[in-house]
Amino acid sequence: MTSLHSSKVESDARDLESRFTKNGSPCIGIILGSGQSRVLINGNVLKPNESISYKSILEFPVPKVPGHAGELILGTIDDIPVAVLS
Repeated sequence: MTSLHSSKVESDARDLESRFTKNGSPCIGIILGSGQSRVLINGNVLKPNESISYKSILEFPVPKVPGHAGELILGTIDDIPVAVLS
């Protein structure tokens, strides 16, 4: 890994950490499978605060499967801070 690449990864990590802090550090992480976002997000179970595209996170894999949004969603479920991979 080059120093330029390494500094970009570190910068992305700091950015995510500040977003987590701003939105409440997640107590729970949830990974959604195909179609499950309808239940959690459209069913008003998750109260999203911020959505971050996987494309904007260096070295984070971008899904190629239909129905996978490719987003890290920071929000709450019953006032509990969560991070959701959708």
